[in-house]
Amino acid sequence: MSKIIKIATWNIGQDLKNNEINKDSYEYIKEQIEQNEIDIIAFQEAITESDNLEALANYISENTKLKYNEQISLSPSDMNENDKMGVAICSKFKISNNEKYILENPNLVYKKTDTVTYWSHDKGFNISEIEEIDTIVIGGHCLPFHIFGETPLNYKKIYEKLEDKILNIIKTKKNVVLVGDFNYTNIFELFSKLKDKMRCVYENENTRKDKQIDYILTTKNIKHDNYKIIDTRFDHKLCVAELTID
Repeated sequence: MSKIIKIATWNIGQDLKNNEINKDSYEYIKEQIEQNEIDIIAFQEAITESDNLEALANYISENTKLKYNEQISLSPSDMNENDKMGVAICSKFKISNNEKYILENPNLVYKKTDTVTYWSHDKGFNISEIEEIDTIVIGGHCLPFHIFGETPLNYKKIYEKLEDKILNIIKTKKNVVLVGDFNYTNIFELFSKLKDKMRCVYENENTRKDKQIDYILTTKNIKHDNYKIIDTRFDHKLCVAELTID
């Protein structure tokens, strides 16, 4: 029997209203989930560890219908001193199994000024099996190579390892959804072998400033009914897709 689900991806690292992530930020995120009737959402730059806040994924699971979650702590928060952030998935459906996949870190350093230096932090993906909808959802975050004056195309091996993993998953599971902030405007340049296996729900949409870097891809058997790219008070837009899964 077919199921219609709403799946989303959202980078919520910078709340432009508050200039910090706080309880009001969490309430706003919760409201967006409820208003858009989201069933599964992948977050990037979500607070995972804090002395002042509970992990975002735990808050969402406690306060919405998305009762199941998985998360990975990856790096210091951009906005909240002493907090950690990472990737998370929250789901209305039980997550039967979850694998935490960490991308290789090239350990880049960029000295912007005498007092400001950037280091490349770990990035990664949750690979979440959801038996109720016979689907594996892969949600995560890739490095912003542009900050270091680099292009990810010079680091294809990092992406090829993840791509090979995704291709092996597709061999064993017909329904696969790949979502996240890939920090690059042409996802099939990063994952060229996926082009024959997956398709984008939306293309040529601005998801942050004037670029599309946030994607929702599915195996080609999944029907795309419609989608929304929603302006928010965070630095990334909320991307929501309605899918029919057999």
